[in-house]
Amino acid sequence: RKPEVLRSVWRQISDRIEERADSEFEDICRERDVVRGLNELERLVAEARGRKERGDGEVPVAPHTLDPQSLYLAHLSPYLQQVQRELNAKLQETEAQNQYLMLELQKQGEEVERLVGGLETVVRDLEGANGVLGSAVLDGRIKGEIMEVDGELKGTGRETKL
Repeated sequence: RKPEVLRSVWRQISDRIEERADSEFEDICRERDVVRGLNELERLVAEARGRKERGDGEVPVAPHTLDPQSLYLAHLSPYLQQVQRELNAKLQETEAQNQYLMLELQKQGEEVERLVGGLETVVRDLEGANGVLGSAVLDGRIKGEIMEVDGELKGTGRETKL
């Protein structure tokens, strides 16, 4: 009789565990929406098979079948693209700086031309004044005064150049 009681208790416990496991499984399936996910997976697999049968999409190439240069370029390409983008950005920045500097250089060139024009005007004025004073210097009257001022200036450390 004891073995029958033990079997009965064992059945009750195993039935209870099975009921709880089924209940928890159903709860998990409901919470995670497993049925909808499985249906979506089946749809995606069917689509992929259809594309494969029609020949749509790229055919995957096994890496071991590629030549060394293709493998090398495949790994290097993303890095080179990033470097290319960085260099293009630096080039644009440098071009913008060059354009700014070119404008500054043009402004300075215009200023130099303006200053040279002013100096040419001063030189013409001096040449005109020299022409007017040239005759007065020749008669000796102004030349004597200049020599006198020059002598005074030499005493103070300043000199005039004639």
